[in-house]
Amino acid sequence: LHKKTCIHHSQVSGFRTQMTIAQTLNLMVYVTHLLLKEVKIPQPLQICGVDSSDLASSCGPVPLATLTVGAKKVRIYAELDADCGKRRKKRNKSEYFVGYRLHTLVVLDPPTGRHYPLLSMVAPANHHDQLFLPQLVAMAQAMGLPIQVITADAAYGDAAQNQQIKQAHRVTVITPA
Repeated sequence: LHKKTCIHHSQVSGFRTQMTIAQTLNLMVYVTHLLLKEVKIPQPLQICGVDSSDLASSCGPVPLATLTVGAKKVRIYAELDADCGKRRKKRNKSEYFVGYRLHTLVVLDPPTGRHYPLLSMVAPANHHDQLFLPQLVAMAQAMGLPIQVITADAAYGDAAQNQQIKQAHRVTVITPA
């Protein structure tokens, strides 16, 4: 592949499906290391941000089956781990979608106004954003990323959880109103 000028997305997809979770995490660590080496971002990473993006699935919005388990309805889609999520009201999009949510930790470079993605996690769309902030911070710490402050939107604004993150990782989480 290194001799070709352009790699087709099917080749990347084929490569990715052959990787184990450990190999995928190792690749993410390596790419993050290369990014921080090439882009001269001041260390420690003083200001980071966390946000999520909707990833609608092409499996179709109608579930294959709906079951009632206890008092809860369980929907089963063609993609078993996709689920129905709710997004904030946007002008040209519906309030609900079926798919996933991508949670990304970025480092902000204030002098240039740019941001660089460091880590991402994907989850079914119906899982609340605040569940993934501690995991992103712990993963960044395990990678040795010197994070000091994370700014996030109100969806990540659980005061008790953010205090636990401060105590466990020495990272301050700011969630403006």
